[in-house]
Amino acid sequence: ADGADIRFKDAGTEFGRINNNSSGNFLFLSPISDKDIIFKGNDGGSEFVALTLDMSDAGYATFNSGISATNTSFSGTMNIAGSIYHIGDADTYFGFPGNDTFTVTTGGTTALTIDSSQDAAFAGKATSATTIM
Repeated sequence: ADGADIRFKDAGTEFGRINNNSSGNFLFLSPISDKDIIFKGNDGGSEFVALTLDMSDAGYATFNSGISATNTSFSGTMNIAGSIYHIGDADTYFGFPGNDTFTVTTGGTTALTIDSSQDAAFAGKATSATTIM
């Protein structure tokens, strides 16, 4: 373009580009179909993959470690492999310890379990203003 592009080529084939696109945005581009963008780093002398953006899956992001965010929103499905913990309270969480099972844990004790039969098991008392069947 007009000097705003940095193009990366190997044997004449462009495999990456950094530029200021027509909308004025800072752009990283992987122009080869289905080739991932991989961010690597060095931690204490060991090279590691910090982030992979899977271009064959619309940019699906895989982080090697955690993600810290102040405010987060999701649109669509969010897949959780285990549990969601309350920050600063490691023994309070809810999650999915197995297929078709949901649990709520407080104080390190599983307080509620709901299984695939929709049976609910409470560790303590269930209190309600109405009758619970």
